[in-house]
Amino acid sequence: MRSVYSVSALTLVSRILGLVRDRVMLSAFGTGLESDAFVVAFRIPNLLRRLVAEGSLAAAFVPVFTQRLREDPAQARKAFCAAASYTALLTTVITAVCMLYATEITEVFAPGFIAGSEKSILTTQLTQIMFPYVVLVSLLALSSGVLNSLGVFAIPAAAPALLNIATIVGVLTLKDSDSASIRIAAWSVLVGGMFALLPQLWKLSKLGFSLYPANPFGSEAVSQLLRLMLPSVVSASAYQLMIFVNTMLASMLAEGSSSYLFYADRVFQFPLGVFSLAIATAVLPQLSRHAADKNHTGMKESLIEALRWVTLINIPATAGLLLLGEPIVSVLFKTGATNEHGVHMIALALSAFSLGLWPISCQSVLIRAFIAKKKTTIPAIISVIAISANIVLAISLMGPPNAGTDQILGQCVAWLYATMPLGQLGHVGLALAGTIASVLSLVMSYSLLSTVGIHLPLRPFLKPLASTILATLAMSAFIWGLLSMQLSDLALLCVGVPTSILIFGTLASVLGIPEARTLTSRITCLVYKKRLG
Repeated sequence: MRSVYSVSALTLVSRILGLVRDRVMLSAFGTGLESDAFVVAFRIPNLLRRLVAEGSLAAAFVPVFTQRLREDPAQARKAFCAAASYTALLTTVITAVCMLYATEITEVFAPGFIAGSEKSILTTQLTQIMFPYVVLVSLLALSSGVLNSLGVFAIPAAAPALLNIATIVGVLTLKDSDSASIRIAAWSVLVGGMFALLPQLWKLSKLGFSLYPANPFGSEAVSQLLRLMLPSVVSASAYQLMIFVNTMLASMLAEGSSSYLFYADRVFQFPLGVFSLAIATAVLPQLSRHAADKNHTGMKESLIEALRWVTLINIPATAGLLLLGEPIVSVLFKTGATNEHGVHMIALALSAFSLGLWPISCQSVLIRAFIAKKKTTIPAIISVIAISANIVLAISLMGPPNAGTDQILGQCVAWLYATMPLGQLGHVGLALAGTIASVLSLVMSYSLLSTVGIHLPLRPFLKPLASTILATLAMSAFIWGLLSMQLSDLALLCVGVPTSILIFGTLASVLGIPEARTLTSRITCLVYKKRLG
């Protein structure tokens, strides 16, 4: 939990800077043509980053590195350099190919952008500018995994903040909200990637893990990494693929739909990154050590503890996003370029996303258990099923595409809506589809844990879960009453958020939830020490 506190605190700083970045972007570009182009262009390398780097490469390398570190640190150093060389080579080749075929890739990711249109051309150009970011951030993710295995969590957690700072500075230098200015924002993404990587390489060098070129071919560590990585590309990146499907289908809907989903996802990622992914990040090295020692009891206890913390945090967070979604979006994103309609559309998507907060968070923890056991085929199959369900649900709920969509996929979707009664929820249907698919993925993952020797009983969760729901209901009643008062959005959040947290924390502690008492005790000690000091 000390590791979680460190990761959470620095991720919180990064998320706040990320929201500042989004606010600055909205002030400059609104939710129009330039914004849609940037969102789609950034999604393309960002998705590849999650698939190749954070979603598979880094996660798969942690158990490989941990095993060698416990046996022979010298072999661990060689494994790291070989894996880094392989990563640099692979991502450079992918980047070169994707930059060469950027036009075709844009048509795949955004079939609703009419080929040859201003929006399509701008998206292609921005994609070519930002794609080398994949190389930098893949090395960043691999270095983060090594540092986490060595017990260093602060520097990797601080890296995204540097990326956000670079983007903010880049956007603030803009003079006009046009296609030339949006290119400066794209270049700032690359600069941020370089600034984020350098501190990690420095820290690794201080720990005796200097990065140098090594021949990755014939390396046993790289071969083992590839065996774990290939199915992990699918299993650990299901959520990102769902976002990709949403981006592609959103391009067929009304203008602004891609931006609505993007900014709703940014708010949704705040609690997901600050708490849930911090817990999942911190638990993976521990699970890998237990797996290397064949300590099944330790694995079960670590999983139970992680899932209980995820439950304690994410159930009230879900209620908060549902009830306070529109005021949050208004305070964060309402600018001269974003009107009431835009705020409402973003808030609707946020409500649909927020229902998936708890299942996605639990799934991210369970995935780490499969990775630590080096059993990645089963979660890969589960993810294929979940992704397929997401695609079917998204097409069924989104509504008919724009009349100007001339791509084959758009024509197929239009034919489906012309021949059978389906949903008409627009971009909200796309967000809801991902939520439903994440629930399906969680159920399947939990059911199949026993196939890799992990028997996770439900009983330790039932009482804390019931207590968490009860405390959340009381907190929600307070928020509901506050909403009936004629307060400004900012005043509503300034009063409602801290008071709601206090109400929930107090009730959760009174109801006997151990994690709530631990957290309350730690906060009390920190406050007491500060007063004494």
